[in-house]
Amino acid sequence: MRHDQKDDFRSLAAIYCGGLVAAMPIGITIAFSIPIEQAFDLGPVASGFVVSSTSLAGAIFGYVAGSWFGNDKIHRNFQRGILLFAILSAASAFISSAWMFLAARALASAGFILIVTLAPVQMTRLSPRASRIGLTLWGAYLPLGIAAGTALSSLLSDTWPAAWRLAFLVHAVLAVCATVALSRYALEDEERGVSSDDKIEGITLPPAHILYGLGFAAFAAIFMALTASLPRILTESGGLGAAPMRLVSSGLLLLGAGGSLLALPLTNGYLLPAISLVGAFLGTALATVPMFIGLGNVAILGAAAALLVSSLIPPLVFSLMPRMAPSSQTARLSGMLTQSGNIGSLLGAPLMASWMISQGMQLGWLPIMLLALFGLCCFLGSLRSAQASGIKRRRLKPDIF
Repeated sequence: MRHDQKDDFRSLAAIYCGGLVAAMPIGITIAFSIPIEQAFDLGPVASGFVVSSTSLAGAIFGYVAGSWFGNDKIHRNFQRGILLFAILSAASAFISSAWMFLAARALASAGFILIVTLAPVQMTRLSPRASRIGLTLWGAYLPLGIAAGTALSSLLSDTWPAAWRLAFLVHAVLAVCATVALSRYALEDEERGVSSDDKIEGITLPPAHILYGLGFAAFAAIFMALTASLPRILTESGGLGAAPMRLVSSGLLLLGAGGSLLALPLTNGYLLPAISLVGAFLGTALATVPMFIGLGNVAILGAAAALLVSSLIPPLVFSLMPRMAPSSQTARLSGMLTQSGNIGSLLGAPLMASWMISQGMQLGWLPIMLLALFGLCCFLGSLRSAQASGIKRRRLKPDIF
């Protein structure tokens, strides 16, 4: 591997570490949902909506803050976001007030936006020869980060009654390490002569991009609904205890992250990713049926299939992004995809919890199937609209890895 290839790899790895750190608190919060609710005297549905709304407010604040910091170098926004994550995770480990905890999670969402909005742009700009593999791997950061957070929670679950506080403290240390790695990668980029002061120009998004964002929001809602349903599926339908449930949840989420990597051979050209995207949505809709109506191993296998197939979607979406927009609109489109995914993920879990409480677990597959069909229609409409508007399909250079 030549020196410049090693530089590209380090750049992609540093950005990817930031994405993993950003997604880990989602897995921690899901794994320790019951202890957190008990610590702050919150009901499951009420806490889901409250956390979602405060996180959404924090995400909006992060988007505004990102625009405010727009004149700074992009890697500085990464550093701000990860440092904010580190501070708030450390604070969450010692907070005893429910309102302070919710405020910390809201500000953490602001840090999340600062990290992930510009990451695809930075990957493409710093490593143009590895843009396809970089964007495909970036599409896997969410399931892999959630799986890492859940696995960390499983390892710490038996340490002491308030193990979730220790999990947030460990996450703070990891966030500091990610900040150090990012600082080193930024310094190396300056030595390599790569300018890091690019700005994101404000432009009006065409209808194709809006539909693309709606489709990605539908996926995010599906994935978070599946993730939030796992504890109940594994305990009630799968018959697992609390400790085995956390372990199996971690394994299933890691399987989903592996599914994201399986999408790499499907990202060549234009037609293959589009067809694969259709198959992933339809496969997810079908796999959720045995997950919710099955018992024992059938339910567990259904959950594994649903997570595996649904995790193919984000890499395919990000791999199609350079073909959906000219280079002048790539930054804005990637930011909109991140915003759409964040909104969908914030709404997926509480809406699924409300549905399962009102309609029962046997019909849990229905909202996911409807979301999958909605997302599929949005993506098909966006691809059709992009083709009709004459967006040039760019042929990317071969990858270097």
